[in-house]
Amino acid sequence: MDKNRKKNLKIYLVFLISFLIFSIYGFIKFNGNAKEKINNSKSIKCNLDNKTDNENENKPIEEVGSEYKNKSIDIVKRFLKSYHLIESTKPINEFEKAKDIVAEQLYLELEQEVIGNASVPNKGLIYRTIESMKVYDYSFDDESKEIHVKADVYSNWLNENKKISAKNELTKYDFLITNFSGDWKISQITTEIY
Repeated sequence: MDKNRKKNLKIYLVFLISFLIFSIYGFIKFNGNAKEKINNSKSIKCNLDNKTDNENENKPIEEVGSEYKNKSIDIVKRFLKSYHLIESTKPINEFEKAKDIVAEQLYLELEQEVIGNASVPNKGLIYRTIESMKVYDYSFDDESKEIHVKADVYSNWLNENKKISAKNELTKYDFLITNFSGDWKISQITTEIY
């Protein structure tokens, strides 16, 4: 009985190892083909900003992508200057400037957050500066026609006398920008504070 069990265990191990080897090989082969297809791509066909497909059909990816990359980076910078930067004791006034670049539902949620944060005791931290802003990792999802952009913002918190109370706070943002009837707007945001 013990010999049968050892024999079955050996057969099981051979099948398991074979399955793992073929799975790893298949994954590597599939992943390599996908990267090769992406790298060999020379043109993009998408309908952004209500332009006809023929306008973008034969343009290189870099040319079409740079138009939307610059537009999305401008949207992110404008948003951060009105949302992240706090220059007055009523930050809602600054945030209202971003209403046309934020999707309606997200705007309402963020508006409540800004109002709520302004009304909570804040340990003397009243103003927030932007010391540096890096917008990066732009990508366009051809299937969903959405743009993903990330940003890192280093900022200082100031007290009521505008003296630095907390220095070099890093906030990482991840934005999803969607086309709403020809207008590009931020539709989702995630943040992490370090």
